[in-house]
Amino acid sequence: MDNNIQLITYAYNKLIDNSKITISPINKFKSFESFKYNLIDLNKYVLFKFIHPNGIKRPGHFLKENDFNPLKEHIEISKNTTLIVLLPQNLQNQQQEHIVNNLHRVKQFINIYFDTKIPDLILGLSETNINNTIFNSDFTFKSSPNLNVITKDNTNNPTTICKNNIIFTTLHLNSADFIQDFIDGIFHKKEIGAPDWFYDEEWFDDKKQKQIIEEKKGQIKLLEKQIQKSELKLEENNEYKSILYKQSKLLEKSVRYVLGQLLNTNIIDFVDEKKEDFLIELDNVTFIGEIKGTKNNVKNKHITQLELHYDYRKDYTDKNNITENLKPLLIINREKDKPPKERNKVEQSQILVAKNKHNTLIITVESLLHLFEKFLNNEITSEDIIERFTNEEGLFEL
Repeated sequence: MDNNIQLITYAYNKLIDNSKITISPINKFKSFESFKYNLIDLNKYVLFKFIHPNGIKRPGHFLKENDFNPLKEHIEISKNTTLIVLLPQNLQNQQQEHIVNNLHRVKQFINIYFDTKIPDLILGLSETNINNTIFNSDFTFKSSPNLNVITKDNTNNPTTICKNNIIFTTLHLNSADFIQDFIDGIFHKKEIGAPDWFYDEEWFDDKKQKQIIEEKKGQIKLLEKQIQKSELKLEENNEYKSILYKQSKLLEKSVRYVLGQLLNTNIIDFVDEKKEDFLIELDNVTFIGEIKGTKNNVKNKHITQLELHYDYRKDYTDKNNITENLKPLLIINREKDKPPKERNKVEQSQILVAKNKHNTLIITVESLLHLFEKFLNNEITSEDIIERFTNEEGLFEL
């Protein structure tokens, strides 16, 4: 058996005989061109661990992206090799969470690092017979009319497919023999039916058709990158918009980020000591705030809670001879279970109460998002926003 196979893996598998297969770690793989077949093994739960940064300006990212980015670049430039991706079995992490509950991250991972969208994965133990060798798998692919299927299990569900000239398989190839049998099985006709040199011969309009294929592949890759960029931007936008339904700690975290951007300050690391939800000390004003998510409209209790924060801060500044211009802000996601257009207006009685409670300013999350939209479009500056928050009272409106 020739050593013409490279297995690129994150976790060394002692069951695989490395005298038959070259085993390379993810971050130290050998050039694809040195091998006829390059397999990338994704059977490690940590590969799909997704990190949500403290701030939401930068979209989330995979924990091991630094290991996979060089591999991604090599995939893009490699032409004369066969790439086979071994999709994960139903792995379990230390918290006893199974990969089946994280399949959206698997698909996202494939999209990012292989520039390919694979079909949904369906959980279910299955067996696939390839040239009388039985391969097990925890998942199969969801069938679709235009799917390029290479292998199917014993109930006719796809277990190996080809997309963008990359072979993706759900089969558990956990030994050198399984890997070799798999390769022999799916490439049998090509290897037995014609010698290698045959496919380098160009007759008729072969050259023209190959050029067309390469051009179309390039266009597809470009379009997929554009789609991926837009999907990441949508993910970022959705993180901003999520304050329309969030409450409690999740709402507080997202609102703090937006406020930090609007006011040109960092409050992501603000420590909530069960008093105010944020305290932003600027040159000429200190904003003290309550962030609230509720199924109801603004009520007196929300403003009263903010008043307690205000009074506590005033006691502190008076005792320590600190002079500051303290301004209370109530940022509220009211009637959070309704679409924004169906939410009732803040009642005038509550606006009046806010004015009478230390000139409190009520800011609905819809107004906050509209303001953030203007800020990102350079239609309003941090200085303008600080001035408005400082001088306005009652209900903030755009």
